[in-house]
Amino acid sequence: MSNVSTFGGFSTARLGIYASQKALEVVGNNISNINTPNYTRQVLQQKALHVGGVDHYTITNDIRVGAGALCTGVSQLRDPYLDIRYRNEYSNVGAMDAKLAGLEQLAAIFDEVGKGTEKDGVLELAFKEFFDKLQSNNTEGASRDTYNNIVRNSAESLVRWFRDYSGQLETLKKNHEAAFRQDIKRVNTVLTGIRDLSEQIRKENIHGGDALELKDERNALIDELSGYMRIHVTYSEEDIGAGMTVENLKIEMADKTSVFGGITLIDGIYGAQLSIQKELIQKTNADDKPLWKYKDGTAGELTKDDMDALITAGAGGVTADDFEPIMIENPDDSDDPMFRLQSSVLRDRHGNIKPGEERRFDKAVADPTLDVEKYEGEDGEMYLKIGDNFMYGSLQSTREILTEAGEYSTVNDVAIDPDCTTKRGIPFYEKALDHLANVFAKWFNDANTMDMSPTTNPNVYWHTVTDSKTDNTLGAGVEHFQFYDGDPEGTPPANPTGGEYWALTTTDADGKSTTKYYLSDPTGLSGKPLTDIEMGPAEIAALQEKCVVKDQATIDDMRAGVLFSNGGDGDDPEGITAKNLSISKSWSTDQVQILRTKDPEKFKNESTASDNLNHFVAIMDKTFDFMPGDIITDPPAADGDKAYFQGTFFGMLTKVNSTLGTDQKATQEALENYSIAQEDLYLAREGVSGVDLNDETANMMQFQKSYTAACRLLTTIDEMLERLIANTGIVGR
Repeated sequence: MSNVSTFGGFSTARLGIYASQKALEVVGNNISNINTPNYTRQVLQQKALHVGGVDHYTITNDIRVGAGALCTGVSQLRDPYLDIRYRNEYSNVGAMDAKLAGLEQLAAIFDEVGKGTEKDGVLELAFKEFFDKLQSNNTEGASRDTYNNIVRNSAESLVRWFRDYSGQLETLKKNHEAAFRQDIKRVNTVLTGIRDLSEQIRKENIHGGDALELKDERNALIDELSGYMRIHVTYSEEDIGAGMTVENLKIEMADKTSVFGGITLIDGIYGAQLSIQKELIQKTNADDKPLWKYKDGTAGELTKDDMDALITAGAGGVTADDFEPIMIENPDDSDDPMFRLQSSVLRDRHGNIKPGEERRFDKAVADPTLDVEKYEGEDGEMYLKIGDNFMYGSLQSTREILTEAGEYSTVNDVAIDPDCTTKRGIPFYEKALDHLANVFAKWFNDANTMDMSPTTNPNVYWHTVTDSKTDNTLGAGVEHFQFYDGDPEGTPPANPTGGEYWALTTTDADGKSTTKYYLSDPTGLSGKPLTDIEMGPAEIAALQEKCVVKDQATIDDMRAGVLFSNGGDGDDPEGITAKNLSISKSWSTDQVQILRTKDPEKFKNESTASDNLNHFVAIMDKTFDFMPGDIITDPPAADGDKAYFQGTFFGMLTKVNSTLGTDQKATQEALENYSIAQEDLYLAREGVSGVDLNDETANMMQFQKSYTAACRLLTTIDEMLERLIANTGIVGR
């Protein structure tokens, strides 16, 4: 007996018509959306209908035939492997694109070409004009106050450009920070959108729908998210009971090298939000003393004195490594200056926390491959703090442009990120400009300041020198000094003021001379160390207080003093940066002038003496060691004693520009390579998921023919049954 009844053929034909009709509808939908962004090509899912099992009385030679085609659903044509590769490559593109954007904005400030005259940049031109005015003062105006004013006007122009560059960098940093915060806001919007779409898709699945268009929307958001950070996307089946399962999407944040993610951002209908960590400061007690604690959490809060007492007592063998500072959020509610991010707990759209969140956080912290820290904020909210290097993508690149100081990184920076000395963002260029301004101001201030130390410039004081120790075992050059409160050759002779001192000059293998001063004759020590009687800063300062200047009136007439200060309202030369570099108040009010000589006798008797002006001019061509430790002291620079650059002021400016150009070129090349790979993967993905008009036209013709054939089959079956019912058994009547 056949498994299909006599009229079963009608059902077979009907199902064929229905399948072809639905297939044509899918083709029509694909063609309609050929230009719809992010649309994924759809296909009809079919299977053959099998009716019942084997009848006990089935004739053994009966032929069993299927009962037609069933439409089981509509699905999308996607290649998960291509999605993974495309999104990973998109994170590369996002990282390099954001970095290049920051470098290009820096280049708009530092690119010197064509901004000045004669192909010089504005800052370089200001340096050259200052140099020219110094030379003119040296050759033409050694005795003219007018030239002092001309040099000062040129210096004012140079100062303005330093401050202008610093101001532009500060503005760029603020704009970049605003863009970074806007990106975080957009990422949170994307995460919320993915979470809400996942919930809608889940509901559709429960009610038997495919929700393909909703999946297209969600995939578009996932692609966008992959540009901001590297992500790991997985799909699983969630058992909802009664033998039913629905799709569950999980998205985790991953670093550049991670394969399996780590920080969960989306888990089904639950999603996290990102925010900037709060700045932490060390907690203090009522007396404003910093507080510490045992790392294992015992013994409560301790002051530094308490901690030192425990270490000294040796109770339990504790050491300083057993303690850590108690850190709390800054009461000012300020954000982390490094702009590091944190991830919140997973919540649904109603604000409900996903069950087991604390266990998930503990598991993440326990994973040695993840640079995260569990933290509970002042609001009681639980966060996973994301480490300095865990993220990768445009968010991380934008953050590094905001925070990385390159060669000017501190030891604290290196402790957080061992590679930070090779990453250069806005802070690096701020520090480099500050470094140039600081070294420039320091050398010109030193050149224009009278050396009033009797041990290095004794000629400004009344003294006598007796070179009577030329045959000593330490070598020739021991001089005997006696300082007086007046002219020692006068009548009556002046009284000694500072006792007797000795100076020993030695020469090293390179011919460099070094002079040190001693409290007693260094040749009569009988082998004792010279350090026993060597004068230190305290002894030198005490001697200077006792010494009497030969010609204070001439010293006053010389008008020595600092030329540059950290503000125009004073003469403080400490902590000069590009931002605060100013003409000192004394120079701007003519209380100080450029010294043509530092020798009071030459100044008094030779109006054209210009040995110090020659020194000024020579400074512009002098080679300096620009070491980060010159300006980075607390905490100290990681490479403080390693010269970032050796050369002139002009060379340092060129070095900064060339560093920026090199970084920009390398980033541009990396972006081009990543973009090509991304484009190739995009085309490969479109080859699978995109709508092709030729393919759809061929399918349309195929399904139209199958539809026609199914209709013809129905007609043929109708004719067969008509013959069977109306005409069978009437032959011979």
